[in-house]
Amino acid sequence: RNKYYFLFIRNSKGVTMAITYEFIAKANITSNTTTVSFTSLSTSYTHFYLWASARTTKNAGVAWDNIYTNFNNQTTNDITTIFYGGTGPGEGGQTYTSGDLAGIMTISAVTSAIITSNIFSNSLVFIPNFQGTQPKTALGISAMENGAAGDSAYFLNAAGYTTTTAITSIDITAVGSPYIQYTNFYLYGLKTTT
Repeated sequence: RNKYYFLFIRNSKGVTMAITYEFIAKANITSNTTTVSFTSLSTSYTHFYLWASARTTKNAGVAWDNIYTNFNNQTTNDITTIFYGGTGPGEGGQTYTSGDLAGIMTISAVTSAIITSNIFSNSLVFIPNFQGTQPKTALGISAMENGAAGDSAYFLNAAGYTTTTAITSIDITAVGSPYIQYTNFYLYGLKTTT
């Protein structure tokens, strides 16, 4: 596995610690796929960091498609979310605390097939303290643009989970239409070393 030094800090005892992140797994889509799963995840890390570059086959409606991220196969009743999104330069966003964009971790504005060819959205998800005994949280950010058309969209999402068990699996599901070829997901683990 590749190891990268991310940040150096000094604790209250004067000990310098390195926060490192290590590559865990990847999913490179080669044909239409609806769900990507990372399973049997190691608890040797403190945090998870997920990066996605995604596009779906969706060809109608708005210029994005939702990605739902689920931990340990939880039901929507176990999750509280705040979802904020907007489109276009200078336009304000909307906050969703109920309905189809709430109750599950929606991390992405996936570029759909009505967008300029070969453009993929980009999303980052941070999952802190995933192995602790406290309820779990996650933070996601997504961005997309429409090439020559000059359109753009952004989405922010924060989620809280009732579970207090360690996260050992992550499912990433395209809600409206399947992911297309060249969609990629990368999972990294972060931990502190001295």
